Amino acid sequence: MKYTITSRDKEVMVDFDSIKEGEVFSFFDPESVQRGNHSVFMKIKNGSNNIVNLDDGRVFNFADKKRSSINDPDEKLGNLIYKLNAKINIIV
Repeated sequence: MKYTITSRDKEVMVDFDSIKEGEVFSFFDPESVQRGNHSVFMKIKNGSNNIVNLDDGRVFNFADKKRSSINDPDEKLGNLIYKLNAKINIIV
């Protein structure tokens, strides 16, 4: 999938549970994502796997991916993610 991030408000962090299926997010701020340093995900409904990586199409469970993506020993960030606005081109 190809996508273009259209939102750059790096201060907007929301709880993962507050976003809907089809909405796009990252664990890292949009500026870092724009530079290509981090993956972008979309929330989906697929049994226990509830996110898809838009770079490679692989699906994950949010809790498992969060543990491997964030160094958050005090769990201050918890389920907070950066909600992004993106234009997505899907070619089937």
